[in-house]
Formats: sequence, C-alpha cells, structure tokens
Amino acid sequence: MRTCIGCREKGEPAAFFRMVAGPGGEVVAELGNRLPGRGAHCCFRLACAREAVKPKNLARALREGGRAPAADELAARVRALLRQRMEGLLAAAWRKEALVPGRDAALRELAGGGRLLLAEDLAAGSRRELPAGADPLELPLGMEEIGRLLGRAPVGILCIRDDSLAAALEQQARHHLGLGAG
Repeated sequence: MRTCIGCREKGEPAAFFRMVAGPGGEVVAELGNRLPGRGAHCCFRLACAREAVKPKNLARALREGGRAPAADELAARVRALLRQRMEGLLAAAWRKEALVPGRDAALRELAGGGRLLLAEDLAAGSRRELPAGADPLELPLGMEEIGRLLGRAPVGILCIRDDSLAAALEQQARHHLGLGAG
C-alpha cells in the first residue's frame, strides 16, 4: 500500500506515480520504483500534484529538501511518461498481432470481440459512425503518432483483442486524463 502525499489516500502502487530527489536536488517523477532513494507517491490527479509539490509536503515525504517543479510541469512530465507507456503497450499488441488498425478492419474485428481504441484527433464524423454501445477508449495519442508506431499511414480507429493489454491501456489513459489536458 502507498499513500498520496497530496490527499493522504491509500492505495495499490499502480494508483500512484513516484517522486525522488535526484543527485542534484531536483525532484524527478517516475512510474514504478526503479530510481534509488526515498520516494514520495502521488495520485494521478492534478489537485494532488499541486498539493504534493508544496515544499512542506515534499520535504516531509522525502526527508530532505528538493527542488520541486511546478505542479503543471510535474503533471506534464508524468503525462509524457504515461504516453510512452501507452506507446509501448500498443507496440506490444502490434507485435503480438492483437491490434487491428483501420476503421473497417477494426469494426469487423469488434464483432468477434475486442475493444475499440480511438486517436484523440479522430474526426467527429468518424466518431458518429461507430456502432452504438461500442464503448471506445480514447487514447491521448494522435493519428500520426499511432500510424508512426505501427509503421503505417495515420490511424484513427483500432481494435485490440488482448484483454490484459486493453485494461493496461485503459488504466494509463485514465491516469493521463486525471492529470489534466496537455
């Protein structure tokens, strides 16, 4: 169990990102527990990040001073880490052949099971054409980014057939959304 230094809520480690003081005193955010040193945990909510970077809270949690970034900068750094993780999950699904890109192919695949994934910049008209009850997951990645990841032209609609990878993508997207737009 971990405790958020912003709101003091307790939860599983996956519900938090971790901050540590680097060798130069700067505070660095990470997903997981790879960096050495005493860490402070924070929820994936912008309000908690704002509370966490207050000098009193951070110094108490890290048991040392540290140069904390502004809350918005910290949130942007964590969102970038979450995007990297989502890109890795999409690449893993692609290598595993559990990802079907393209509107027509994805919708055909959806009929046999799976989860629809949408690029954040997918046109409103394309969104309206989706079947009712499809419950798509919007990724904080653009069509160009997704296409580049897959070595293809821009892709706005995909279907993922691996439930565990779909759940991991959903969790990362939810954390990204909790840290605000950016």
